[in-house]
Amino acid sequence: MRILRPALLLVFLAFALVAFPEVILAGRVLFAPGAEALPWLKASQDALTAGRLPLWSSGIALGCPVLAAGQAGVFYPGSALLALGISYYHVYSIMVLAHLVLAALGTALLGRRQGLGWLAAVFAGLAWGFSGCLVSKVADLLFLQGVAWLPLLLWCGLSGAESGRWAWFGGAALVLAASFLGGSAEAAPCSLVALAGLVVYLVAAPPWSGRRVGRAVVGVGLAVALGVGLAAVQLLPTYALSSAAPARVPEAAPLRPADLALFVHPLLFGSPGENDYRGASDFSEACGYVGGLTLFLGLLGLGWRRAPLRHRGLWILLGLLGVGLALASPAFFSDYLARPPGFDLFAAPGHFLLLTALSLSLLAGGAVQALAGAGRRGGMTLALAAAVALVLAAAATYGLPAERLSLTDPIWAAGGGGLLLCGLLGVGIWRLGLGYRPAAALLLLALGGQLYLSARGMTATAPASYFADSPAAAQFFHRDATWGRAYSDPAVTRQSFLTPDYPGYLSGDLTPYREARELLPGNQAWLYDVPAAAGSATLLPERQVRLDEALSWGLAGRPGGAEAPLQVLRMLGVRMLVAAPGLHSPWLMALRERPTYSVYELHGALPRAWFPQQVRAGLERSAGAGLRAAEFRPEATAWVEGLTAAQAARLQGEEALARPGGYDDEGQSWEVSSAHPAFLVFNMAYNPHWQATVRGQPARLLRANYVQCGLVVPAGSSAVRLRYGDEELDQGRRLTQVSGALLLLLLLGTAAGARRARIQRP
Repeated sequence: MRILRPALLLVFLAFALVAFPEVILAGRVLFAPGAEALPWLKASQDALTAGRLPLWSSGIALGCPVLAAGQAGVFYPGSALLALGISYYHVYSIMVLAHLVLAALGTALLGRRQGLGWLAAVFAGLAWGFSGCLVSKVADLLFLQGVAWLPLLLWCGLSGAESGRWAWFGGAALVLAASFLGGSAEAAPCSLVALAGLVVYLVAAPPWSGRRVGRAVVGVGLAVALGVGLAAVQLLPTYALSSAAPARVPEAAPLRPADLALFVHPLLFGSPGENDYRGASDFSEACGYVGGLTLFLGLLGLGWRRAPLRHRGLWILLGLLGVGLALASPAFFSDYLARPPGFDLFAAPGHFLLLTALSLSLLAGGAVQALAGAGRRGGMTLALAAAVALVLAAAATYGLPAERLSLTDPIWAAGGGGLLLCGLLGVGIWRLGLGYRPAAALLLLALGGQLYLSARGMTATAPASYFADSPAAAQFFHRDATWGRAYSDPAVTRQSFLTPDYPGYLSGDLTPYREARELLPGNQAWLYDVPAAAGSATLLPERQVRLDEALSWGLAGRPGGAEAPLQVLRMLGVRMLVAAPGLHSPWLMALRERPTYSVYELHGALPRAWFPQQVRAGLERSAGAGLRAAEFRPEATAWVEGLTAAQAARLQGEEALARPGGYDDEGQSWEVSSAHPAFLVFNMAYNPHWQATVRGQPARLLRANYVQCGLVVPAGSSAVRLRYGDEELDQGRRLTQVSGALLLLLLLGTAAGARRARIQRP
């Protein structure tokens, strides 16, 4: 029987099957309209299936360094699924569910290390792996890829501290590297804060000897250093990009104390799955629900001496850290957490509630394990605590949302039923001598029911055709292979096309969402092989974001007043525009008109490269004065930074011609001829990693038209070549190789030392 106990871990796979049957059995995909990972996964898959690394994608905004941006998780182990030809939207769903199971498995193993039995450890794993903290983040795969490793990281760190074996710290380095490679800049602070809490606990806890504490602290530091080194192949390019293109991260907004009520009921302020969420904070940050049973038993486990969970002080410390950081003022993050590299990308303090949820799950597992030796006194304690909790739950129904806190609401009813079950189990242990195994099994089943109800309310699925079939607006581009981009006016894409009484995703009616998809906002545009002139990626150059502000100045609700911004769109190669209805211009032709928006064809979109007739030096950083001038025409004038006025005046493009020789995301070639020295503008974003040659000699790329780039070509015929090469990627690869060799030496040395110890042991 003992050999069968690890089979209880299959509960996590079974729960995923029960909670998400459409995804696993029916071929549907998780539906998350705001999932920014989807376009990056698609760009990565396109490159990997072509046999190359996804260094650059011309379809994201004006072109974006996919690998350096980190949001595709190119080197993350799960990205291998993309190379196998599985559709990126199916990969997305598979990876989300796989990481929920991974989080649950890691928590169970951590619980076992902390002295829990198999049933109690599985209880803790189910509570955290499928908690609201993780399930609410199905729209953020990158974050899941980062934080799902957190329990395994603590498992390795604590095991190393307890045993003194360096191999455990090597395992922590591997886990930390996997978390970094996941691609989320907001997951790293959660892992590092957890490790910092572990170090503080080791130093402060009385039973630890000085030598043991010193070895543990050095081991944790070594794990962090090796983890960063192993992930350097991703971290160095991302750090270089974040320095060159400042992240557009809003000021950190803390959670409100009222958001902690979501620990009690995840849908207290409405359901994202039903489109009626009305909370003031982002749901994926505020939802800390771990099941009503977990909350009750976790709070009980705080002071129940019978709970056998080891290092209870550590879990209390991490729980308090999670709540404290989630509620901390923005000044705290700007003054302290913004200083280390990468922490300037952290914009969601509510994510720290993950630490509190993990602590509650382990404490609850300890309370479940305590039932094994509870005896009459322990059973009476459980029964009385459940009775008090039932009274408090009944009192909470007054003055709070009646539609949620009533027996007609399934989640609230399941929570009350769980408390009633705890009371009955307490009476059974107290009066009837009920055994541990049936009691723990019943608690596990009750928790599964609570988490099932919450998961179904938070998530939704859609048929694969939603992603596979191009919307009508995208089909406009598919009629021919002419170069062109799409642009959606932010003032229009912010509008909601969902009525307040819409029944939600789970009804299966996606008509309103298909209509919203016609707008091709930001990342959604890239799902259908339609390059977008602007995007919502975290690490896109700041200038591309400012461009949105400059363009919407004349596009939103100004019929007849859109002349200058339309010239900027022509400059960007935009052929389709989604904007307010009623715009009038000889450059526009309405293709589809709706009461709140219209789809226009924009005439005269410029190609991938062209010669402007004249060049002017410099451009105001506001991106307004030059490009928004009424007389601006992109084919006539280019604004170039890095040239003097005299140099710019000598460049003429009247008798110049550029013929494409080849174009892909790895590079491009052009055969050009010009009667005079001229300036060739490339219709893509400036990036310092593009290397250019003219007639085989290195040439300097310059910023043009605020967001584009170009170079000077001499008179006569010239061959122009551009190639994208990331120097930081090469440096990171070498550092990763060195770190891997050091880790291998550490593991081999540890194994050899353990073998000698066994041989010398009498």
